[in-house]
Amino acid sequence: MTRPLQCTLLAAAALTLAACSPSPSGTTIDVVSIPTGLPPEVQCLVDLGYVVEPMSSGGFEYTDPLNRPWNSMMDDISACEDKQGPHPEKTEDEIRVVFDEYLDDYECLVELGYSPTRPPSFDTFLATWTTGPWSPIDGTNWNLWPYTEYLRVQETCDLTWLSVEAP
Repeated sequence: MTRPLQCTLLAAAALTLAACSPSPSGTTIDVVSIPTGLPPEVQCLVDLGYVVEPMSSGGFEYTDPLNRPWNSMMDDISACEDKQGPHPEKTEDEIRVVFDEYLDDYECLVELGYSPTRPPSFDTFLATWTTGPWSPIDGTNWNLWPYTEYLRVQETCDLTWLSVEAP
């Protein structure tokens, strides 16, 4: 029996990613009450047929009743990211911490053989913070990575904002 893929949306500093795992055996959802006022990137996934439930931790858990392949789901998530709203307000010092972590992540991705988009200056990163700043995975076609590559990158580079569980 094929089980629907159950995912958790995580809001990261620069993007929204998904953490996915098979839903428990025997779990079926016939009717789901979708909350109003969903963030645009989450509403986009609902519009594509994903079932969304808010989590007490502040994220969203969703199930794919169509049981789409992993790469198809990643394409959907990538497309819906374009609808993401502004980032939470942070101080310049907090944004500097994110930027410095992203520089470390960028270097690790380069060491793994990727060619991510070169990082901007901190001033440019800061100026684009509310409209979608640079991310270390920009230019890596991350949405096309198979699950095993997510694990390799996450474990090797210790990308705490790239959270993925077994499909």
